[in-house]
Amino acid sequence: MTEKLRLCKMFLDLIKMYKACKMRRRQQRIRRWGIHPINRNWLKKGYHRQVFKRIKDMTEEQLFQHTRMTRSVYNLLLTLVADALRKPRQRIGVEERVSLTLLHLGHAAPIQTLAWSYKLGRTTVRNIILETCDVFWRLLSPIYVAEPTEEQYKDIANDFQTMWNMPNCVGAIDGKHIALQCPRKSGSMFFNYKKFHSIVLMAACDAKYTFTAVSIGSYGSQSDAGKL
Repeated sequence: MTEKLRLCKMFLDLIKMYKACKMRRRQQRIRRWGIHPINRNWLKKGYHRQVFKRIKDMTEEQLFQHTRMTRSVYNLLLTLVADALRKPRQRIGVEERVSLTLLHLGHAAPIQTLAWSYKLGRTTVRNIILETCDVFWRLLSPIYVAEPTEEQYKDIANDFQTMWNMPNCVGAIDGKHIALQCPRKSGSMFFNYKKFHSIVLMAACDAKYTFTAVSIGSYGSQSDAGKL
């Protein structure tokens, strides 16, 4: 009987320890501030106002180094995505969202570094990048990566014949496995390639190096070397 009581007590102690750990984790997830103290001067001291707006007003070379775009292309991009990125009563404007995302895409700037520079929360920066990239793809892909028509395929084939002496070619295709840390609870969603998890990036281009088709985020074993 004494042994049973001892085991019951141990079991109850384990439950208390589990609840205490769970409570500590929950408290750690609770935000201590609505806006972190170091970010409260975001409106005046953030990178967008202190640096980017000055870059934009300087030479086109400076703007290109930041955005990887000429001024005309950058302004066109803003025009195309402004309505989709504009939200009612949003604190962070459309252009700041675009400039932040372009800095991440064009220079592989880490999210934490962007958060410090723009004086925004790390989660906020991450969400902005994901939302903006989604808008870019949703609005721009039907315009710039639409499937070529039959006549366009004929023009592409003619360019490959004329420029590269490759007959009956309508595209150069390549694929790339991108290694990543497998997210939790993703199961077999990600392809296990040579003992690391990856997603597959594939693209096709014409004879002038212009992309004509892309596939981003395939989780299987699709590649240019795969079986048809």
